[in-house]
This record gives sequence, structure tokens and C-alpha cells, in this order.
Amino acid sequence: MAMLAIVLLNLIWLEPKANKAMFERMKLEKEEGKGRDVADVSTEPTNTPVANALATRKEVAKDRMSELRNRLKNLNNYSSFLNVLTLMGLSWHLVYLA
Repeated sequence: MAMLAIVLLNLIWLEPKANKAMFERMKLEKEEGKGRDVADVSTEPTNTPVANALATRKEVAKDRMSELRNRLKNLNNYSSFLNVLTLMGLSWHLVYLA
């Protein structure tokens, strides 16, 4: 029963949070333009107010991306730990039954 509780915890609590973080990260990557070709990058001068505003926006996006990356990494680590714990518990149960 304990292994079932762990699986349900992973399914109901961790998985939706990890999916939300993953989709937020994908959305931010799309908005930021990750994966664009080098030819698509604009060649504006770097000392204009527009360029300064874009640089500030990129820094904010970079900070947000780092936060999302860390949150997703932690959620995946917790989920993996629970999966290994479940595997160990069910293996022990199988040995006990044998």
C-alpha cells in the first residue's frame, strides 16, 4: 500500500508541476527565439535605447529560464527518487512473496 501511495503522490502532485514547468520553459524558449538561425538575428546598433531595452529583456528572460531550469531539475530529481524507491519496495515485496 505504501508503494501505491508513493506512485499516486508522484502521479497527482509531482507530474502536473513538472509538466507546467516544462511547458512554461518551452513557451519562454519560443518567445526568446531559441533555435533560430544566425541569419535571422537582427543587426541593430548596440548603443540605441531599443537595443538597451532588448538587452534588459534578455537578462530578465535569462533569469526566468534559469529559475525554470532549476525548478524542473528538482522536480525531475524528486520524481526519479520516488520511482527508484517504488522499484526497490516492489522488488523487496516480490522477494518476500517468493
